[in-house]
Amino acid sequence: MITTTLLQNELQEMKKIYNRCQKRRASLTCRSLHTRFEHGKPRPYTVVNGKPTYIAQKNTELLQNIVQSKALKQLQPKLARNITLLEQIVKDYTPLPELFSADLTAPIIQTIRGTLAGTTQEKSRTAQALDYLHGELYPSLQHHATDAEIRRWLSEPYDPNPIHPEQLIHRTPGGIYVRSKSELLLGTHFEYCHIPYKYEFPLYLEGNPVRPDFTILHPKTRKLIYWEHLGMMDIENYAMQNLQKLLRYFECGFLPYINLVVTYDQNGTLDMSQVEQILSALDF
Repeated sequence: MITTTLLQNELQEMKKIYNRCQKRRASLTCRSLHTRFEHGKPRPYTVVNGKPTYIAQKNTELLQNIVQSKALKQLQPKLARNITLLEQIVKDYTPLPELFSADLTAPIIQTIRGTLAGTTQEKSRTAQALDYLHGELYPSLQHHATDAEIRRWLSEPYDPNPIHPEQLIHRTPGGIYVRSKSELLLGTHFEYCHIPYKYEFPLYLEGNPVRPDFTILHPKTRKLIYWEHLGMMDIENYAMQNLQKLLRYFECGFLPYINLVVTYDQNGTLDMSQVEQILSALDF
């Protein structure tokens, strides 16, 4: 995705390369290449400090200087044009995430509120318009999952995991019961970040069911991401079972940080800064 920061970085890099080209070209002692006939044969020459200089077969430095000069001569005007264009773009460009923002929404809402001012529907219709813009229209235009699609996905029924239901003792703010404190941290963080998820939703790998800890619907891509948290890897049986489970994922084509995330406890705790880094890398 194109961002203002990306464009600014590109612009700065262009300027650095342009200045480097200028300095290198100014330092070159020879730039031209021509031939002169001597004894009936053409011989390669250049001009060094105003004097014609023969380019001997072994003198690669002169040839490199000429080639460098010609390359820089071609490159500099292209760089200059790109710099001019990028400066204009950086000045006027609105990145896509910022395009669907308050600046776009405010005048629409103000128009609706102003038109309905004094009516009994002013507040309710204004709220409905705001919800529609951010929950339906803007996401659909960007091919993101709309609020309605997310609600439908979350409301789809599925059979809970029948294994050790008595271990579901930790409750997230959203009312989802999970098995461990680390899973509680993850579920709570997903809810805080408005990341839609299902807990222990059944996934079939070559016909065999597994229960990923979290199945996440990516709102921007509509793709499912499976998140496994392995909290007891210091226990041999637990570690072996989960390594076999991960191997099944890989054999079925799941790729780390594409549609599969695995996190671990370190010294008995979950590092939430790593979770935030993962979510950022996945563009949440």
